Amino acid sequence: MNKTIDLSINREGLAHNIQKAKENNIIIPTIAQMQNPDLIPEKIKEKLTHTGLWDVDPVNLFRISWHNEAKGHNLEFHVLHIWQIIHYFLSIHSDSAKSFHAF
Repeated sequence: MNKTIDLSINREGLAHNIQKAKENNIIIPTIAQMQNPDLIPEKIKEKLTHTGLWDVDPVNLFRISWHNEAKGHNLEFHVLHIWQIIHYFLSIHSDSAKSFHAF
């Protein structure tokens, strides 16, 4: 069975998620920053030095990169895992987990 990931963008959901992230001071890394962690601003890198790997802190989103090893998993797993993490951070800072709209 051939599974594909639907990469179409839900513009309404995207706008909603951007607004929720802004309201909760959550900075989401760009694709470029995940591909090249050298592009992550020094201010965020500094905060990561004081944030535990398993701390529930949105800055940990910047630990996700193309350089993480994908032991036993595929790209689909990583894409879904990234959005689950973002969903978690948005849902703990909003009235309801239903506020998250997947792309």
